[in-house]
Formats: sequence, C-alpha cells, structure tokens
Amino acid sequence: MFPTKRVKMQRILLLVLLLLGMKLSAVPIQVEFFFRQGCTQCEMVKHDILPELGKKVPGKYKLTFLNLAEAENYLRLVQYQEAFRCDSNEPVFIVVNYETILAGVGEIRNRLFNEIELAALNPQSGFDAEGTRKAELLSKRFLKFKWMGVAIAGLIDGINPCVFSALIFFISLLAAMRVTGRKILMAGVVYCLACFLCYLAIGFGLFSFLQEISSYGHIRSALEYGTVALLILFAVITLVDAIRYLHSHKADQIVLQLPDRLKMKVHAIMHRGLSYRYLLPGVFAVGLLVTVIESVCTGQIYLPTLVFLTRERGIGLWSIYLLLYNFMFIVPLLVIFFFAWHGSTTMAFIRWSKRQVVYSKFLMGLFFLAMAFLMWLLMNF
Repeated sequence: MFPTKRVKMQRILLLVLLLLGMKLSAVPIQVEFFFRQGCTQCEMVKHDILPELGKKVPGKYKLTFLNLAEAENYLRLVQYQEAFRCDSNEPVFIVVNYETILAGVGEIRNRLFNEIELAALNPQSGFDAEGTRKAELLSKRFLKFKWMGVAIAGLIDGINPCVFSALIFFISLLAAMRVTGRKILMAGVVYCLACFLCYLAIGFGLFSFLQEISSYGHIRSALEYGTVALLILFAVITLVDAIRYLHSHKADQIVLQLPDRLKMKVHAIMHRGLSYRYLLPGVFAVGLLVTVIESVCTGQIYLPTLVFLTRERGIGLWSIYLLLYNFMFIVPLLVIFFFAWHGSTTMAFIRWSKRQVVYSKFLMGLFFLAMAFLMWLLMNF
C-alpha cells in the first residue's frame, strides 16, 4: 500500500525539522572560560555562574575550560585581548563565540547570558576563524622556537668573557695549589653546581618580581618597550666592543665588562675560599659568591631573557625554561673543567679566552638584536 499524501507531508516535515535540528546543533555558541588554578574569582565563576548556563540558555552553547597555566591557552587569551583591545588585568575571562570578551566576575555575571542570546540570533562570528587557526599554529611554532631561544641565550651567557676570565683565574689558583686529576674535576662539578643553584635562585626571584609588575598592562608595555630599547643599545655597544678589541687586543677597550673593583673582589673571594681547610665546601662558597658578583655583567643577557618569559603563567613552564637556561649556562664551565682535568694548562686557557673574546662579543651582539626583534614580535602578536 502506498503512503497517503498526508503521510508524505508529515515525513517531509519531519525530515526538514531533523535537518534543521542537525544544522542548529552543529553550530553551538562557543564559550571559552579562561581561568587560573587557586583563583578565587575563577572559582566564583565556575561554581556560581557557569552552572546557570544550563538553565537559562540550555543547548545553545559549548563550554571549553582553558587553564592559563598552559602556554597555548595564555597565548590564545593574549590574541583575544589584542584583537579586542582589552587591557584588563582581571584573573578570569570568558570569550563568547570568538567575538566578545568578558573580564572579571562582575562583567561575566552581568553580560554573559545576554551575549550568548545575541550570539544565537547572529551566528556570524566577528572573529576570523581562519586567522585564529593560523594564530594557533604560529603559537605552537613560536613555543618550539622559544625553547631553542632560551637554550641559546643560556649558552651565550655561559661564554661571556666576564665568566671565563674569572673561571680561568680560579683554575690557575687550583693549579698553584697542586689540585689536579680527579680533585680538579670534583672541584669543577661543585663550582658549577654552586653557580647553577645561585643563578637559578636569582632568576626565580627576578622573574617573580617581573611577572608581578607585568600583570599591569601599562607597566608590562613600558617594561617590554624599555627592554627592546635596552637590547638595541646593548647590541650596538657589544658589537663596537668586538670591533675595538679586534683591532687593539686590549681588554680595557671593552665597555660592557665587569668593573675592575669587582674583578679584584672576585679574586679576593677565590683566594679566601681556597684557603679554607676543606676544599669542596670552600669551592662551593666561592661559586655562590662569585656568581652573585658576576650577575652585574651576565645580567645583560639574563634580565632581557626573563622579561621575554614574563608572558608565561603558572610555575610549571617558566620554571622549566629557567632550569634549561641555567643548565646551558654551566655547560661551557663544565667543558673548561673537563679539559683542565685532561691536563690543559692555564696558559692554553688564557690564549684561547683571548681568541674567543671577539667571537663571544659578536654572538652577544647578534643575540641582543635577535631578542629585540622577538620582543617586538611578541608585543605585536
């Protein structure tokens, strides 16, 4: 028996409704909740406001939780803030359908439901979805490059002439004390460990301070623009230093170096530390104190790198960056002690250090220029 005309119409109507329902369900309103662990306002939004979505706008939205401790999520929020010119320092944000950003508990409570209703009436998103996908891809590539950049920065810092001149003097003192073979290797490991721990502690302290003040939009902008200007200045001075030393071979022609007064202080600390009856504790103390003093010189690279990392949120990722930087910082020191263990003389180190001054200065100058360019890209990302 063939279906009647009425049955056919009912089937067609059901099919139309089904297709319409599939169409509507395929494009729910996107609600992105950016939060930080342990944030009081975030918990208020999560437990007091978001549960109301299911009652007031049921079935109209898709809720995504994005933890700002993860670098990709933080970069995504920065993209939204740049796109919508949002300078708010609130700890919690919600973005509705890629086109409206709500900052803080008050704004989220007052506007969230209305914005979802408006987005449902106007499903055309004002945010370029293709642009977002490209930005996400760029973010991932940028993060991969950041790992390499931090590693290179630490390595260049480790071959800083300030560090090398003090290290060679230290090795000469060990040689004068007849510390050779296995003992000089153990002394080198302890010295490098002290440098690593001290420099890491300095980095954690400075980074925490910089991250705190950079949470204010205007201060962050001033800090970043100031860092770019300082990097360009350092690049010019360092490259001039390299050219002047290349022609004169005189250390006093170098502008960016540890002042003579501090050099004498470092030498005095090394003499006193090695006069202690127990060699390794004395070496450890020397490593700590010398690293603090040398940070006046090595901070030329360390501080801009820390500013570069201030956009990282959550202790997890930026602490790994700092560990990587400081590990790469001591790699050249470990190499020098390794050669000392194998019998290289102090004079050989002195000749080599004089030859590498020009190369290290050129590398530092290029690093400063590259860092300035990356900072500029990051500010306009």
